[in-house]
Parts: sequence; structure tokens; C-alpha cells
Amino acid sequence: MAKFCGNCGKPLGENDEVCGNCGTHVAVNEAVPPTAQSRTASNAINGKKAAVIGGALLAVIVLAVVLIKVASGTTPGPSTSSTSSAPSSSTAQQIAANSSTPDGEPTPIPAAKNETLEGRAKKAIKELDVWDGSVAESFDGGDGSVENPYQIANGGQLAKLAQDTNSGIDFAGFYFVLTSDIMLNDINGWDFGKTPEANTRDASNTSPIWKNTWESIGERSYSWDQDGNAEAELVKAPFAGNFDGAGYTVWGMFCPMGSTGLFGFVTGNITNTSVACGSIWNYSVSAGAVVAWLQDNTISNCYSEDIFIQSDTGKLGVQELVGSICGFCEDNCNVLSCSAKNVEIHVMHALRSEIGGILGGSFSGDCNISNCYSECDIDIYGVASDTVTYNRAGGICGTGKNISNCISNTNISFFEVINDDNRAINSVAGGIAGSCSGNIVSCGSNGDISGICNNNDRISFGGIAFSVGRGENDTGNITIRNCYTSGKISVEDGEKSEDVEVNGLICNILTDGNNEIEASVTDCYFVTSGSDQAIGSNAKEISLFTNQVISVSSKSDLNKFDTFMNWDFENEWAIDNKVNDGFPIPRSLFEILS
Repeated sequence: MAKFCGNCGKPLGENDEVCGNCGTHVAVNEAVPPTAQSRTASNAINGKKAAVIGGALLAVIVLAVVLIKVASGTTPGPSTSSTSSAPSSSTAQQIAANSSTPDGEPTPIPAAKNETLEGRAKKAIKELDVWDGSVAESFDGGDGSVENPYQIANGGQLAKLAQDTNSGIDFAGFYFVLTSDIMLNDINGWDFGKTPEANTRDASNTSPIWKNTWESIGERSYSWDQDGNAEAELVKAPFAGNFDGAGYTVWGMFCPMGSTGLFGFVTGNITNTSVACGSIWNYSVSAGAVVAWLQDNTISNCYSEDIFIQSDTGKLGVQELVGSICGFCEDNCNVLSCSAKNVEIHVMHALRSEIGGILGGSFSGDCNISNCYSECDIDIYGVASDTVTYNRAGGICGTGKNISNCISNTNISFFEVINDDNRAINSVAGGIAGSCSGNIVSCGSNGDISGICNNNDRISFGGIAFSVGRGENDTGNITIRNCYTSGKISVEDGEKSEDVEVNGLICNILTDGNNEIEASVTDCYFVTSGSDQAIGSNAKEISLFTNQVISVSSKSDLNKFDTFMNWDFENEWAIDNKVNDGFPIPRSLFEILS
């Protein structure tokens, strides 16, 4: 018959004398274990009675012990040898080991939740061997099943996955797991007091030596015409498997021309993967530290830290989609619970670009982004062209569908472009999204947006987004709710161009002629910076409902409850001096910032 702890009710092994749950030596009960509710009720009813009886019983026991010792010729006092009911050190270690996963293996904590990046890097430098550039003949173990995934423990085995995938093995239905951090290049000289760009470009002996170049896992490429339009697909070799980084980090990734991230083209699932202290030099369509191009699947719990990305497709005008986590999402994708910190993105000769702190851009389907955090610097250097140009950037995504529970501390800057022919450059940006074709709910932006307007340039900056809209055939209304922005928006416009638009929340709300769609902007606030108008004038052409949209003239007003009369601070919003600099924040964002 099963045995249960008489103290806490947890099951015991047949030979256990110590409860692995409460750690005490207790009597056992071979009947059914007492439930928490029954124990609570019993304690409530009998508490006083137990205290009285227990006290009397204790007095009787003490008196009996004294009489026995006196009878045996001894007196009470310190014992020269004693036994204890507390578990021994070996027993305590066994209890600790059994309290992790069912197999006794500790569950790795995601990298962003552990110690500082510098502390983790020092540990990795001390404990890991640097990859020698070779490709392993086999993985470290496993059979690829969900119960026993292929195990990857070093750079050579990770390179084998890249080599096999790029040769045409898509690994659909197979599972992979990292079992260790991996050091692709020696980062011993990485200076955490410098920016990722400075570490990457520094030619001194203290900078990392990019000896090993990384070939992305999975690839897709096209040929292009002179106007930057895709002509033909040259290569299509996706990774279609399931990859679990298990909370480990890939250090020192160096992607030169042709490689665009840890993974290149993915139609499978990527989760629990971190990339740190690396650089990507992109001359292709898309780039992302974790995944460059994701099709019809999910990225979750992934992190990028101290990464420098430079994207330059030259003057061909090829579209650039660049993000700190993922460059491009195609069809129905999810980007969930991802974080980017201290990532620098430079986009050169930008003609048609989608740039974001988490995701670059998405098309042809639903792309849902949720519970993400970005802390990046995005610099865009546009280029004049005879064709229509546009560069879109957002603190979370350049373009996306539905965005919820996200925070951006990303700064976006558009730099001056020499343009002697008076050809226009369109630059648009938002603190959360450049453009969004769905809803934005419970999101906040604290980053700055700046730009320079030259000649016939057109600039549109919104604190939350440049535009939010629906297509002609879309259904469902547009919702912007529980959002805030406290960053600074500025435009250097020496010629006072009429093509500059700055709004506190959103510049445009669009429905593409679909009169059945309505839009609502509710419970949002912004700090006036560049404009005291929340929503652009173009939005007035649709059915728009606004309620509790607040502008404040200074940040000092943001931590005053009086500023937000009638807002729901019991369920939806909160003010905490220790979170978000004391500014109001949607309650759903507390976990991201903690």
C-alpha cells in the first residue's frame, strides 16, 4: 500500500524515512493522503484544542524523561553522542536533485533571466573550447525523436546541422536540443564597455578575432533585376525541424556575406535560443540574429544581446528586412516572448527596408508578436532612386500584424542623404511598429525617433506607429488600446517641408476603402514631443472612436493619478515607482520588466 507523509501528505518511497517535500522525519500514513483543504479545515477546528493538549503532553513527556534518567543514575544535561531526525548531507543532496525535473536534470533558465551578460561571457570563456571551424561527423547523441532529440554540444555539431540542412535535408519531424553553450569565435577580447559596433570594427589586438565564419542553417536566395525585383529562386533549403536551445547561448557568431543569422531559412520551430557577442554583415534580403527568414511557424523565448548588424544591398534597391531576432516572417507566423538587448542595426543604401527591434517585416499572412522586449539602436541611411522609395522602422517591428504586451526602448534614427536630383525619400517610423495591419494592445515605447528632412523627402513619425490599418478584404475592426509612449520625436527640417508629419500616437489609420471597418483608440497616453496631436489627419476619413486618450506636457505629470481620471488602475494599469520610472504601465507588462 502507498505511503504518505503524515505531515504534508506527499507520497513517500517504500524505504523513505525523510519526506522529500518538507524535509522532516515524520510518521507515515498508509491510507489516502490528506488534502490541503482537509488539513486546513482540521487545523482551523482543532487548533486551540491541539495547543492545550500538546502543551500538557509535552510536560508529561519531559517529566517522564527526567524520572527515567534519575532512575538510571544520570542527570539531564548535554549528551556526548546524539542522533538527529534531520536529513544527512547526502540525503539532503538527494532531495535537492530529485526536486528538479523528473529525470533529475536541472532545467536551464533562459539566458536573459540569468546573471549579467558579462558574467555569463566570462564563465563561457573559462569553460568552453573555441570551435576550430571543422564539421563533426555525427551529433552528440539522440535519435531525433521528441523523446530523444539529437543533441548538439559544440560548434562542430552545430556546423553539421547547417551542412546537412543546406545540402537538402530539411529534418521535418525531427527534434534537436543544445546541451551546452557554444563558442564559435574567441570573445576573450570583447569589451563590454564598448558598443557592439566598436567591438566589431576595432582592429586592435583586444578585439575578437573573427577566424571562423558561420554558415546559416537553411538558406533561400533569388536573382534580382536592375530595379531590385526578384527574378528567379536560386536556392531553397529550409530547416523544417524543431530546435530547442534549452536556454544555452551561441557566442561569437560571425556572419559575413551570404550568411544572415544563426538560422537562415526556417519552416520549423525555434525556441529557447540565445545569440550573443557577434556580428552579421548582410548583403541579402533578410537578416536576424536568430532567424533571417521564417515561414509559417513560430519563434519563442529567443534572445539576442550585444550584436552588430550591418545590412547593405548596394544600390540595386533590393528590399532589406532586418530584425534583432528575426528578419522576415512569411505567411502565418508567431514571434513570442523574445528579447533583444544592446543590438545595433545599421542599414546602408536603404531604398526599400523594413527594420525592427525584434522583427524586420512580415507579409502575406498573420504575424502575431507578443510579450517581447527590445533595447536597440537602429540607424538608417537612405538612398535616392528614380523608383518609389520607402524605409519603415519600428521599435518592435517594421511591419507586423497583431502586436500585444510588448515594450520598446529602441532608438530609431534616419540620417541625411545627399540628393542632388531632388528625388524624394520616404521615411516612416513608430515607437512600436512602422506599419501594422492588425491591432496594437498593451504596448509601450520609451525610445526616441529622429530624422532629417531634405529637399522633397517625406517623413512620418508616430509615437506608437506610422500607420495601422486593414486591407480591402480584411474583416474585424482596428483596436489600439492600453498603449503609451514617452520617447522624444524630432525632425530636423531646415526647409520647413509640408511633407513632415509627427503625431503622438499614430499618423494614419487606413482601411483601403473598406467602409465596414471601424477603429478605436482607447486608454492611451503620450508625452507631447514634436506634436500635441495624438492621431494624424488622414484618420478622420474613417469611422474612428477615441476615449481616454491623454497627452501630457512633461514626464513629471505621468506619475500622478490625477492625470488619469477614470482609468482602471485595479485591473488594467498600475503606477509603481520601481517599474518604468514610475510612469503608468499596463499590468500585463510587469513580468517583462521584472
